[in-house]
Amino acid sequence: MSAKPFPDMPDWPDKAPPPMGHNAPPLEERLTLEFEEALRVKGLDARVAEITAAAGRAPDVTDEDAAGKVGDLLAQAKEAAKAVEAEREVLNRPLLNAQRTLKAKADGLVAPMRVAMIPLQDKLDEFMADHATVHGDMGARVGSKESWEFKVVDFGKLPKSIRTHPTVLEAIDKVIRALVKSGERKIAGVQIWPVTKANVR
Repeated sequence: MSAKPFPDMPDWPDKAPPPMGHNAPPLEERLTLEFEEALRVKGLDARVAEITAAAGRAPDVTDEDAAGKVGDLLAQAKEAAKAVEAEREVLNRPLLNAQRTLKAKADGLVAPMRVAMIPLQDKLDEFMADHATVHGDMGARVGSKESWEFKVVDFGKLPKSIRTHPTVLEAIDKVIRALVKSGERKIAGVQIWPVTKANVR
């Protein structure tokens, strides 16, 4: 067995013991049960079912009275959805905070290591540009590969297959939608028009 390349470094840690609560139900199952229980206790699951059923009995909107009734039902549905979302947020917010804390902890741990590796990577890249594959004592296989970078210099000259690609169109739509929402009403090559929708408050 070859000697350790870095004798001053400790051995790779053994497998850690299982964490506290490892035999508890999976987190997603526990949260789902808590969410369903909260909805049941507050009657939100029944309320959503009632409103959904009422939609099938709603009158045709042929006069102001019918429009008012449909508007009331839409308002109730909106409030019910907000209440359900609020219950979800109660359980979700601690998860988001924990995820951010965990990511910050992990990033903080490895950041100095990554910074320390940058000059070593640069030196290795420079060396491997003129050398064949080499092997480290710990099994690392060091080779070289060529990659290509690009920059679009004239969007109009791009092939139509790229300009009309769904991903490109989606990105363009997102930019234009943001401009229109902010008040832009004249954009070359874009038709903009008003749309009137019922606003239930």
